Amino acid sequence: MRLAWCSLVALLLAALAPAAPIEVPVYPVPADNAFDHYVRATELFPDKRAWDTVYDQLDGADPGEAELAVLDGAAALEEFRLGLGEECVMPGPGDFSTQFPYLASLRSLTRLLMVEGWLHRENGEVAAAFGSYLDAMQLGQDLARNGPLIHKLVSIACETMALSQIRQSAPMAGEPEPLAELVSRLQAFDAKETPLSETLAVEWDWTRRSIEKWKADPKSRAQIGEMLEKPGMQVSDGMLDEALAQIETYYAQMIAIAKTDYWRWTREELPPPKGNPLVDTALPGLGKARDREVRHLANLRATLLTAALEFRFARDGAYPEKLSELSPDPLAALPVDPFSGEPFIYHRQGDLTYVLYSVGPNGTDDGGRPADAGQENGDILFSAIE
Repeated sequence: MRLAWCSLVALLLAALAPAAPIEVPVYPVPADNAFDHYVRATELFPDKRAWDTVYDQLDGADPGEAELAVLDGAAALEEFRLGLGEECVMPGPGDFSTQFPYLASLRSLTRLLMVEGWLHRENGEVAAAFGSYLDAMQLGQDLARNGPLIHKLVSIACETMALSQIRQSAPMAGEPEPLAELVSRLQAFDAKETPLSETLAVEWDWTRRSIEKWKADPKSRAQIGEMLEKPGMQVSDGMLDEALAQIETYYAQMIAIAKTDYWRWTREELPPPKGNPLVDTALPGLGKARDREVRHLANLRATLLTAALEFRFARDGAYPEKLSELSPDPLAALPVDPFSGEPFIYHRQGDLTYVLYSVGPNGTDDGGRPADAGQENGDILFSAIE
């Protein structure tokens, strides 16, 4: 226990110590950027996107309405899929004045893919449904590459839609072949997730560019007062320099925490510096972003395990006794719960059912008791059918 406590103290002190300059990742923008296809796809949306309404009531959707909605989006889906074979890098770098009009539309494109997948599933075409959901996973994952924090959060939202549908659809596959492909693709997605530490470095770079632009152009400083709802506020070079230094230190500390395994983190959010009016405005809720990332990783890995469990059921007629039996067939390695660094909790209940869950933010096995809304107590349950 004493060694564990010393390790936690050492990690916190390391996070609070002055950090080396933040390394901002460099993503060369490819000549054939998938992002261009994605945006062009949204430009082909009809005036009324019926699939948004269908998605909102997907569990009880009318297949006829779903089919018409997918037909309405056929041109957009075709253009979108032209980009799937290309590398995707978000446009940048930018600053606080940068707008993201495409993000809401790309979330709508994800809903269209969900409706398409649901329709395939209703028609008994589960492998085709997996294809729609995995295309949505690719879109979501691409959105985080070279984007600031808002991109990462939308990326997680898009992937979350797809993961939920995959878990519901996996038990319906019946045959091991489509499930083997699903396992392979999900393993690749798990390996390619853009880490929050990279996203924070990009976010820092955009923040730095904003402050340096204000410093170089005194006339643009008027927008700072408007942003802070303090018209006429006088912003000096000294105030900008102080804000830049404090914000850089804070981002460096949060990047260090983002690189730390969740179960080694004290989970105490570092308080932002006080005294400079620009700092409170510029600093996002980074601690919450860390929680969102780890919950997403748990979701992705639990879905991967669900696909592997269904593969074994389709092939063998029963679920395995232990999760460890899933590696090396069909999993190259057994994914761990990002909240604990240990395997997910799994209990087979006869040959036909099982319970699978993460210990959640408190790191404690609460016996599968779901966490209360907004609380860290309890576990995060994942099941084959939600």
